[in-house]
Amino acid sequence: MNTSLPALPKIEGAIDLLNMHHRGTPLQAISHLLPPDHLLRAPLPSRFRISLDSPAPDLLDQLNGEPNWPALKIKYPTFETDYPPTMLHPRKEEVAWADLLCTAFTKGDNALLAWVGDALFAAALFDCAYDSVVNCARAIKPKMATLLVSKLFMSHLGLLYGVQLHEYARPHQDRSKLPAMHRVCETFEAWIGACAIHFGFPETITWVRQLLEPWVNTCLLRRSTSRRTFSIMAQSRCGRRIQTLHDSLPVSLPAPELRRHDLIPATALDVHRLDMSALLRGRDNGWDFVDVSGIFVPKDYPPPFSTDAFRHDALAAALTDASYSVYFGVEVPSNEGFRALGERVCKLVVTARISKIPGHTVKELNSIRVKCLNHHVLGRLGLLLNVEQHLRILRAEDDHSHNISVDEAVDGFRALVGLSYLEQGGWSGLCEWLEPLFWPWIQGALDGTFEPPTGCKRRSQDGKATIAHVRTSRLCNPTRHGPTSLEQ
Repeated sequence: MNTSLPALPKIEGAIDLLNMHHRGTPLQAISHLLPPDHLLRAPLPSRFRISLDSPAPDLLDQLNGEPNWPALKIKYPTFETDYPPTMLHPRKEEVAWADLLCTAFTKGDNALLAWVGDALFAAALFDCAYDSVVNCARAIKPKMATLLVSKLFMSHLGLLYGVQLHEYARPHQDRSKLPAMHRVCETFEAWIGACAIHFGFPETITWVRQLLEPWVNTCLLRRSTSRRTFSIMAQSRCGRRIQTLHDSLPVSLPAPELRRHDLIPATALDVHRLDMSALLRGRDNGWDFVDVSGIFVPKDYPPPFSTDAFRHDALAAALTDASYSVYFGVEVPSNEGFRALGERVCKLVVTARISKIPGHTVKELNSIRVKCLNHHVLGRLGLLLNVEQHLRILRAEDDHSHNISVDEAVDGFRALVGLSYLEQGGWSGLCEWLEPLFWPWIQGALDGTFEPPTGCKRRSQDGKATIAHVRTSRLCNPTRHGPTSLEQ
């Protein structure tokens, strides 16, 4: 077989390998930039099962029955004829992109790229589901959300682009066998990570969103337009609060209007060493002590955050805990959608920032990310935004305290991040604020001067671990408060 391929024009898909297909793999698009004997230059003929021009369902099912390749047991969406979307490629020949893409397809060398790609894929999935303030009220299927970020699903998406057709291995090794599912998933993630680094995160997120859009609309979103089901999803998180309040009814109704104001820091930070013992000391509701003596911040920390550009109804929803929706029903929008989006976007921002730090393994970088995204860190960032004063939470009528739990502060912070992502320019606007907010914590974790608490147990007022199981029928009392039971 002649593996020498002609030079590829600017329009991708111009290669016709063995007359089997017209649409090329990612590596075929840069094959003319590789040496003739490069192991990644051409697809392996023994791995072809069907043409890459085949319909999307056939491409997804082509390896069903192969060893280590379980079938994707999910009802496929109705795909457009041009699905999957065109892969990203430079407008002109770039050797740097060819080198980066070869790294993505090389086992062992692609770990960092796969790590970045994994975080971007999850963020793009929720960006597609919650692509506007209005759509943040949409209900999703939790099990399906887990499936759509699994190795099983991502490896099958890789089949759409022929990721399994290339393998970099020693000449004496057998390259004819199909790679395992986890290997294709890793390569697909690394390819996404390479695109993010070379083309930028916004453009890559847009491409992945186009890839996921049929699956989100058909498989992830619930058909019902009611938020009642979505509220039931929040029941387990809000159950403890509602169980505590059940014996101290009546509860305070949500305020009909939320006054607009800037969420300014609760404490003026005008020193280089973060000294917020009153704010960060351990207290009840799950707040463990956090040693911030090794965190150094600039004089202008935290970076300014204003809600002036936010729509009133959007800000009200982002500052409304899900316990309101669970208790009062579908009439009260909550921050569930904003929170889910903000959680993934936070992870991606931190991942993108620390991936630029040289001289560290993926394991070390992941340890830094875990520390910076620790619940006790995110909860304190929520306190810096004053969510303790403004988050609307289900409370007893005579409870005038603002001592929210660490989980509620985390949810409030993530919700504001998700709202900021939607309302303030997407990726670029968010990074301008969020990167400097996280950087002192990243620096502390990197230097070894910051070690957050590892335990995030939910605790009752007396400090004992509490697990609450609340029947749905107890969430509302229609005879006293009017809303119908969620069981109905």
